[in-house]
Amino acid sequence: FACSNGAEAYTLASSLRSAVPDVAFDIQASDLHPEMVDKARAATYSVDEVHHVEDITPDFIDATFDRVGDRYVVKPEIRERVSFSQASLLSRELSQQFKPADIVVAQNVLFHLDPPAATLAFENLVGLLKPRSALLVEGMDLDLRLRLTRAHQLHPLAYQHREIYERSRSHVSLEWWRHYYGAEPYSVL
Repeated sequence: FACSNGAEAYTLASSLRSAVPDVAFDIQASDLHPEMVDKARAATYSVDEVHHVEDITPDFIDATFDRVGDRYVVKPEIRERVSFSQASLLSRELSQQFKPADIVVAQNVLFHLDPPAATLAFENLVGLLKPRSALLVEGMDLDLRLRLTRAHQLHPLAYQHREIYERSRSHVSLEWWRHYYGAEPYSVL
C-alpha cells in the first residue's frame, strides 16, 4: 500500500523472482493518487530514479530492467507479476477491493495520518491478512503501532531484527528525535 511510483513493488517482484524462481506469486500494489498508479503501471524510470538508491547493484539492474534509450523499463517477466490500482487505506471497502494476502506491506505512509486515521488504516491492513501471514509496517507513531500490534495479538518478527531495524530507518533523518515516528539508532544495551 502507498506504492508511489511502483519501484518498491517491482523491486520485491524482481528479488523474489531471482531468489525463488519456481515460486508462483503476484503482487497487488496500490496508491491513493491515480497519477502515481499511472506512473507505476508505465514501469519506466529515469536514470536518476533507478540510481538514487546507493546500494542498488548492477546485477539487480540487469535482472530488473531493459535499457531503452535514456530510460529503464521493467522487464516483462517482472511486470506480469505486479498489478496496480487506486485505493485508500481509509476505505471501509478495502477488504472487498483486495483478497487476503500472505504479506501486507505499508511502508512510510501511516506517519502522514493523524492517530484516528492511522488506527483505521492499521485496522484495514490487519483485515487483509491471511492466517499465518506477515504485516510489514514501518513509519508510524511508535506508541500507536505498539498498542495496535498488541491489541491484534500480532508478534514482532524476530528474523534479522537488527538488519531490518537499521534499514527501516533510511527514511528517518539523523535528527530522529524530532519526528514522532523516528526510532533511535539500534543499541544492544
